[in-house]
Amino acid sequence: MTVTAIDISDVSFSYDGLPVLENVNLRIEAGDFVCVVGPNGGGKTTLLKLMLGLLQPGEGKVSVLGQPPHQACRQVGYMPQYSLHDLRFPVNVLDVVLMGRLRPGLRFGRYSQADRQAAMDALDAVEIADMHNQPLAALSGGQRQRVMIARALAAEPKLLMLDEPTNNLDIRIGEELYELLGELNRRMTVVVVSHDVGFAPGRVKTIVCVNRFVKVHPTAELTAELLREVYGGDIRLVQHSHDCIERGCEGGRHK
Repeated sequence: MTVTAIDISDVSFSYDGLPVLENVNLRIEAGDFVCVVGPNGGGKTTLLKLMLGLLQPGEGKVSVLGQPPHQACRQVGYMPQYSLHDLRFPVNVLDVVLMGRLRPGLRFGRYSQADRQAAMDALDAVEIADMHNQPLAALSGGQRQRVMIARALAAEPKLLMLDEPTNNLDIRIGEELYELLGELNRRMTVVVVSHDVGFAPGRVKTIVCVNRFVKVHPTAELTAELLREVYGGDIRLVQHSHDCIERGCEGGRHK
């Protein structure tokens, strides 16, 4: 029997009494590739944190891989929006990816051969295994994003969740990352939170629109009109081929 990757039922959440999400019902099937979109402050990252068990709903229930989020965490790979790393710190690529193997009782640096093999397999999956001995600071922005994805993959997850993986990347590098995620989706469920709807129409199968309330659409239904409704204003959508649904796109991105 196929286990539903994420099941959210009647969930509401507030910060200090201010509603952020209301009456959310969302079901993500195993094997889906989901992009969560919406305006800043609309609740995208809050929804992701509820899925990860980093926040608890005020009302309703969240289930991940058939379990409460905190019990499913070992089967979830997570790339946060801000991966804080001091590029002056002398750490190489493999050291960073091995952090994805950390678990209770294991101190940094005490990794087994199986941990190291899993880390190298993760680097191979993101196509930078040949860089494993390079300093993190020597890599480009796109390469560092691949390292952070590899760190999440090192946990050998069934579900991969990423918060704004294309942040501060140019269009070409962003599209390459989405192509990579499309390949990873062949063997795991992928959920991406993104403000940049310009990358969505590629390999993504399902769009989850979040602006306090949640609506789910197949990617084929993603139109400028729908996004205008979600974002509450004019929006320009760029297809994966860089062609604009609406003319006048600036730099290949929506505004």
